[in-house]
Amino acid sequence: MSLGERWIRLPFILYAKLFFRITNAVSRQQEFAADGLAARVVGPEALIEGLKQIHKAGAAFGVFWQSEYVPALRCEVRPPLAPGFAAFLQHKRIATGVETSLQEELASAKTDPYDSHPPLPERCAALARFERSSNGGDSRPAITLLNNVPELERDLLGIAVSQKLKKARAVAWPQVPGLVWLPNWRAEASRQAHALHGAVIADAASLCREPQTVARELVFRPGYLPDREQRYAEARRFIGIALTVALVDAGWEMQGDLGDPITCAREAETIEPFALVAKFQSGELTPEARRIGARDLASRRSRCRGRRVLKQCSRRAMPPHPKLVRERQALPDLPTCDTRVLPAGDGLYPSYSRISNRSGNRA
Repeated sequence: MSLGERWIRLPFILYAKLFFRITNAVSRQQEFAADGLAARVVGPEALIEGLKQIHKAGAAFGVFWQSEYVPALRCEVRPPLAPGFAAFLQHKRIATGVETSLQEELASAKTDPYDSHPPLPERCAALARFERSSNGGDSRPAITLLNNVPELERDLLGIAVSQKLKKARAVAWPQVPGLVWLPNWRAEASRQAHALHGAVIADAASLCREPQTVARELVFRPGYLPDREQRYAEARRFIGIALTVALVDAGWEMQGDLGDPITCAREAETIEPFALVAKFQSGELTPEARRIGARDLASRRSRCRGRRVLKQCSRRAMPPHPKLVRERQALPDLPTCDTRVLPAGDGLYPSYSRISNRSGNRA
């Protein structure tokens, strides 16, 4: 850019900066005035608490949407959005993360001249100067003011995402692992079956400690060129997926509450396959591993099932109906985050202590 072009652009740049600084300063004062009106109507305590809850929800919603809800929409099932998000926020790990995010915001947030809203600490400090309300307030959730919430959620998804989602099947959250994660993982196990070279489930421990063979055989999406450590991580992830599918085929029930990694349960026993993979990787011999090896995987019948499990997956992975393929291709390209495969504490699992950074928009 020449010197003359820079001088021509300079007045417009200065005008734009001045315009946004003035208009956003006015907007911040309007927000203070609106907060004052709300404090006089319902009391400052309720409004302060509401602002904090909005910040917490904004910090967690991106993770919930990408890791829990979008995968369900891709499978054309529609679990309840609002109750699901409320349960997600109450999960111990999530609650700890969003509370940490809130405290960091209250301690360090400062005004930016281009912000349309005042920072949370300034809004809370301004509200604290109002006289405290004498009434007990109404503790009912705000969503109780709405009627026909499931229908409203269906219409909202149809408008915001795709009209085709209005026809998605309504399901309960306990059904999601079996309807969403298991079919996806079974398809992936079939697609990458060659990487295991006929290994049985009892070989999982050695494969996790030395994943080079599996890593070399994995086929990655076009344009993705992982380094060695990323290949090893993907190999262990795939071993966990194959282990989960094999356990389900051996009679275990796949489960997974919102915010938790997937588990497999049978009678009084519960196994977290991806946590087991992490322990295999470290060389730790766990009671779960001994139970699987002694009671399910080391027997002749189970070894036969383990040897054939991926071949069975391949046979079951029949091509979907052409109409279903066309409908799924018509859905928008929603971002997904396959976080249910990773155990708590794993380096690849979303760090809910820094959940505000994961959510992206902090809205």
